Amino acid sequence: MHRFLHRIQSIVSRYSFLTPLSLLVWAGSISGIVIFVMIVFLRTGRNVQQSSQALIASAECENEMVAVDGLRAKLSGLEKEAVGAYGPEILDVMRELLDARVKYLGDCGGGVEVDSFYPELRRRYETAMAADMDAECRKAEEMGQAALTGGNFEGALRYYSVALRQQGLINEQFPSADQANVMRAATFSRKVEAARIEPMLVAYHRVSADADSAYGQGDYELARSLYTQLRSTLIDLSYKVPKSYLDSDALLRRVERRIMDTSSMIRGRELDNETGLAQKSADEGDYASAADAFSRAMAIQRSIESDFPASSLASPSNLTKLDRLRQDVLAKPLEEKIDRTLALLEGVLRSGECARIPDLIPMQGLSLAK
Repeated sequence: MHRFLHRIQSIVSRYSFLTPLSLLVWAGSISGIVIFVMIVFLRTGRNVQQSSQALIASAECENEMVAVDGLRAKLSGLEKEAVGAYGPEILDVMRELLDARVKYLGDCGGGVEVDSFYPELRRRYETAMAADMDAECRKAEEMGQAALTGGNFEGALRYYSVALRQQGLINEQFPSADQANVMRAATFSRKVEAARIEPMLVAYHRVSADADSAYGQGDYELARSLYTQLRSTLIDLSYKVPKSYLDSDALLRRVERRIMDTSSMIRGRELDNETGLAQKSADEGDYASAADAFSRAMAIQRSIESDFPASSLASPSNLTKLDRLRQDVLAKPLEEKIDRTLALLEGVLRSGECARIPDLIPMQGLSLAK
């Protein structure tokens, strides 16, 4: 380039006789030629640089491929000598080979694995690495099942949680391993949930059985107490237990009906007590006490119809019957006076002492007034 410029200067000095305008035109032409030459020179330099970089990259890829091939050959030799499970040295070489292959594909091969050797190598490597985790997982599963069979729900929960954790780590860290299994992790998750829920279900069913037994035996006070306890338990379980384990809504409706039934039965016994007392008082001639007892019985009957309209005891005819019995006992003293008076009248008439009749009736508390 320096020689080229010097050549231009010598040409200018040789043609100094030209006019300024001619020199200007001539200089512009020369400048265009110079710019063209410089552009060609720069492009040539850039191409040379790019070619140099490509050669360097090619050499680096070649070196990486040689390293990969060397590790593969080393692994082959170690595997031929190995007996039984892979030792630490083989696993380290496997890991190095897999990492080197990934780097080579990223740097030189577009990141796409086309050689089936390496996916199989990854499977064997991850299967070996996951072996201890899998053994711990299977041991925990065995212990969890034994605990669950023996009714040790706390132990079952603890062991199944370990199994779930180990299987989750296998699936996450070694997805190509033979032991990797998403469905198995889901199974452990369900078993953990079952072990957590089962104690609550056992407690619920035990109280439910006691409540039903008390109801069947007519011990309505105890049954109502137990059903009330069950209602609180079911409300709590509805937030903790999925419906696939316990349909708490349906069970809650049944418990509510049983609470109503037992409450109405208890109220019915109170009704029976009052009517029995009323009848006893009436039999003893204590009609005032009998009327009071029937009044209390009517109040109980009204409360049954108001509070428990679906109960078999909620019947308007029962209230009508009680009111009639109450009216009967209220009229009983008057009936007895009339009976006594009629008996006296009959005696007087038989004796022929009819003149005594006007005096007899006022003595019995009756009146002949119209």
